[in-house]
Amino acid sequence: MFDPELTLAAEAQPRFDYSQPTNARSRVARMGATLVTKRYWKELEAAVSYRDLTIPQDADGPPIPIRIYTPNTAVLSGGAVVFFHGGGFMVGDLNVEHYRCLKWAQETRTIVVSCDYRLSPENRFPAALEDCTGCFAWVADNATDLGIDPSRIVVAGVSAGGNLAASVSLFNRDHGLRSACLQMLIYPALDDRMTSQSMNTHTDQPGWTRVDTKHMWTHYLGPLRDNVSPYAAPSRASDLSGLPPAYVLTAEFDPLRDEATDYALRLTSAGVAVDFRNFAGTFHGFDVVKESRLAQYAMNDQIFAINRAMEATAIPKPTLVSATANASL
Repeated sequence: MFDPELTLAAEAQPRFDYSQPTNARSRVARMGATLVTKRYWKELEAAVSYRDLTIPQDADGPPIPIRIYTPNTAVLSGGAVVFFHGGGFMVGDLNVEHYRCLKWAQETRTIVVSCDYRLSPENRFPAALEDCTGCFAWVADNATDLGIDPSRIVVAGVSAGGNLAASVSLFNRDHGLRSACLQMLIYPALDDRMTSQSMNTHTDQPGWTRVDTKHMWTHYLGPLRDNVSPYAAPSRASDLSGLPPAYVLTAEFDPLRDEATDYALRLTSAGVAVDFRNFAGTFHGFDVVKESRLAQYAMNDQIFAINRAMEATAIPKPTLVSATANASL
């Protein structure tokens, strides 16, 4: 049973046909642009400045569009969040998670950098991963200009973006690149094999379905999947040791629930510190329903996790010993 405050939102969830993503992409883009244009989150936009720009692509791909959110506060956390939106690798842009990025930036006093990676099926794997690893590297390389500590970068994503956050973490570990201080995986899509119990039980739920998942993997990887890279489907990675600490959030009625749960358990077994949250009575994407207290709790929990990661990696300040204390030693 859905949480009562989420029931109306569940019934109002739009359905998309991802067999041909172009129409769905247009609908999602219009929805996001409308919300931004109407300043649906004007109270947050008054507290956070944001700007769009493009950054160079180290690989052969085109420049990467990003949006940088900066809180209008005198003292920032000193870190940054590199964020990847959801949309099954098929839809989504810089507007689709505007609310989340504003909220995170305001409540954590942290710069948030949102990456508009290339979409499938026009750009199959590894195009999105190249853009996301490139964005993470750009933030680390430009830490001085951004006013951040490069050791305090959280990599985060929702749904397909959660896949990309996990994949960036794997890629950077394997290639000796800078590691994030936290990988935040929010109802992530991690396993192209689609064999979990939740995938076979929660087949037609609000927010995301088994059919949507099938289209997602076909468009992202192509129809033939004999040798799928763990950078495409992180659940296929044989070794999860040495990865950044993780925050993993799942929803009870999400087809993706069990693959994320299994990944969290495997990370724990590999010696990685993991905060795991499964929210009962919820569906894929529930945490942006502003009218729901449970959604607000989930969003605040994410904010707490980011703040905790920033504090854990902060450079300790020297302890001042008073003259009175010195005299008594």
